[in-house]
Amino acid sequence: MTRAGTTTATIMGFGDVTHTFVQRSGGRPTPVPPARSGAGPGLTALDHVAVCLEAGALGPTVEMYRAVLGFDLVFEERISIGAQAMESKVVQSGNGAVTLTLLEPDVSLEPGQIDEFLKQHGGSGVQHLAFSAADIVHAVATIASRGVEFLPTPGAYYDRLPERLRLSRHTIDELRRLNVLADQDHDGQLYQIFARSVHPRSTFFFELIERFGARTFGGGNIKALYEAIEVQRTAGDRL
Repeated sequence: MTRAGTTTATIMGFGDVTHTFVQRSGGRPTPVPPARSGAGPGLTALDHVAVCLEAGALGPTVEMYRAVLGFDLVFEERISIGAQAMESKVVQSGNGAVTLTLLEPDVSLEPGQIDEFLKQHGGSGVQHLAFSAADIVHAVATIASRGVEFLPTPGAYYDRLPERLRLSRHTIDELRRLNVLADQDHDGQLYQIFARSVHPRSTFFFELIERFGARTFGGGNIKALYEAIEVQRTAGDRL
């Protein structure tokens, strides 16, 4: 489609999600509005997009992004928690600017939060957006003061945290006070937290993440996400 010096092309992604490419005449980029004055939370970029896929769609979706858009498969893992499990594969554009975390439930086991998303959403879709924070302690404190509610973390998590890793940034007291999670991979550490969903069907939420050297997604990282959402889901069932 061409309109007023702009040419667009759209392809299918997953579920009912499409991707639209935009070419502007003269190669001019889209103007970016100036930032508002005042102290902000220090969010710097979109770190990744998490996508829940229906059972059997993970492999074909990965191959589509690799074959059509030239993405690379940069990480994959099976996460098992109790009687539930899911498969995770991460694809990334060649320049690293776009990262998709693709999640698929194991339907041979008990249903979990991925199954719940698919049921409430009506199929595959975007589960959450993760924004990079320059300083997650500052970002969470700032955003929470503006009324955003984050998921709680059990106190025992922080009691056992020194057994898992030695923090390179922030303190256990800071993380405990703000419910921030910590994990590491071969390249460094990362810190993350998940906002409580305010969507009517609880099918969309936000994540904040600070990378301190870490470039991929550690097993404990994805497991922490799964467990955090399970806490919210089961708590909702009891209401």
